Amino acid sequence: MLMTNFVKKKYSGNGHCASLEKGTYLVQSQLYNAKLICNKYLFLTFQMISGILFFKNGFVEMQLHKNPPLNIVLYEPQIPPNTGNIARLCAATKCHLILLGKLGFDLSDKQLKRAGLDYWQWVSWEHFPDAEAFFATLSPENFHFLSVHNERPYTKINPQEGDYLFFGKETSGLPNAWMESFPERCFTLPMMEKGVRSLNLGSSVAVVVYDGLRQLGKF
Repeated sequence: MLMTNFVKKKYSGNGHCASLEKGTYLVQSQLYNAKLICNKYLFLTFQMISGILFFKNGFVEMQLHKNPPLNIVLYEPQIPPNTGNIARLCAATKCHLILLGKLGFDLSDKQLKRAGLDYWQWVSWEHFPDAEAFFATLSPENFHFLSVHNERPYTKINPQEGDYLFFGKETSGLPNAWMESFPERCFTLPMMEKGVRSLNLGSSVAVVVYDGLRQLGKF
């Protein structure tokens, strides 16, 4: 887990500290350069890992879950409320949220914060800008792709503790190269009406996550 030190001093300008708007506190990262955007919520965005802190009568540091039941991977999400709602789902289920690649919004987006309400302190999440590098670290038996371009229903997923569930960007989905390389890892949410192109991203994640948790015996 990325550890941060909270220190009371002025911004040093060395790229390792970021000050609050009123200059009362600083957050100093020992491992990565940090960018701080301060409003009601504080967002620290690191090179390979991201954390969210709340500023309510002090600091509350976001904790990374050591053994999440499932890892929810969003590839280049574009709509802030979708990601915010999924983050809220992860807070409720203790799943870990992973954002991959270039995001379609800034992490300070008001809609993102509003969708997550005041639950961000319980969200375990990371951001990996290099999606290909992250994907290369995974074993095929540990991930599952969800896409409309497939006919195998999500109920055929046999999840194991800590598996990765991949969901694509709202407009174009997951990279075709990934799905073509691992067709046996591709699943979908069946839709009865052929005129409906896709389901909302947040709704899709919720359906698959809760079914996965059921199969894992979490309830």
